[in-house]
Amino acid sequence: MYNFLLIRKKVKNISIKIKSGKLIVVAPKNISLEYLKNFVISKSNWIEKAKYFYQAREEFFNKNVVLNFLDDEFIFFLGENYKIKIIESNENLIKIRDENLTFFLKKENNNFAYKKKFFDKWIKKEEKMIFEKLLIDIYQKYFANVLKKIPQLKIRKMKSTWGICNYKKNFITLNSELIKCEKKIISYILIHEFTHFFYQDHSKNFYEFIKKIVPEYKTFESRLKNFN
Repeated sequence: MYNFLLIRKKVKNISIKIKSGKLIVVAPKNISLEYLKNFVISKSNWIEKAKYFYQAREEFFNKNVVLNFLDDEFIFFLGENYKIKIIESNENLIKIRDENLTFFLKKENNNFAYKKKFFDKWIKKEEKMIFEKLLIDIYQKYFANVLKKIPQLKIRKMKSTWGICNYKKNFITLNSELIKCEKKIISYILIHEFTHFFYQDHSKNFYEFIKKIVPEYKTFESRLKNFN
């Protein structure tokens, strides 16, 4: 039997969700606890899947969070694990070479505080450059003939969604965490958000539109749910 947090409300139907790793059941006030327990048991397959997706989400969002920026630690970037290398240099810069993400640092800058600040600045610059290039490429390839103006790009960290389309104000917001994904995943999210300029829901027509551009869109949807 699952342990769950029960919330009684003035609602007609029972609903369940996983939030912060906890199973939450929202139910009408007049339904017995025994009935609710049986209801939860009947949803065991859904609960197991939801728990898996939650754990996968947490694992993905925790990548790159706890770093000491020392040799041989790993940084996840564009779908690949890169090993950190620290090299003393006359200038401060970060370069990806082969399987390494190399910090070239002046001797006095080889400390955690500087490396973290330096990396955060570098990753934001990479996000902006990579996301903007992909947005422009996708607009020119698929949407320039049907959208008069290229959307503005915004980037911010989000916990519950990969992207947002504001079709009224003509901008697309991407989750900064997408920098951990392969470029083809980022491109798919952009195509998904571009499609919202024509369909504001996730109806059959919405996915039929996407299918014309990305026939294998279900593969991308599945990978995003599993965060890999």
